[in-house]
Amino acid sequence: MNELIAFIKCVGPPTWFITLSCNDLNWLDMRKALLIADKRPGVDPASICIDEAQQLIEMYPVVLSRHFSRRVNAFMSHIKRNPGFLGGQVVDHWWRISESWKPTSPSFGGDKKCTIFRHTRGNCFDR
Repeated sequence: MNELIAFIKCVGPPTWFITLSCNDLNWLDMRKALLIADKRPGVDPASICIDEAQQLIEMYPVVLSRHFSRRVNAFMSHIKRNPGFLGGQVVDHWWRISESWKPTSPSFGGDKKCTIFRHTRGNCFDR
């Protein structure tokens, strides 16, 4: 939290604040990664039921976290390469991944969230 406060003091308030959550039971590419970890790369990820996907998540939580990190990194790269995506060039950013392990969560891994802070200049909010 101190890093975020220092960042705001240095570059100003955020233009964008985005939170991403992992849809671990339904993303087909996530299911595919879990099936590969389970040594079943030939199985169609769309053919497995929610219960089987849940079992794979319980067996391979590290695969789940790594795959979500890859998706977040791809999203970050897309934002940086496309200045018009958020209405202007991203000049600074701060982000973190936090994981909450809630026993009531529908998946074993709980909520995987990436909170992304974006500060842009030259867009409609800065006028």
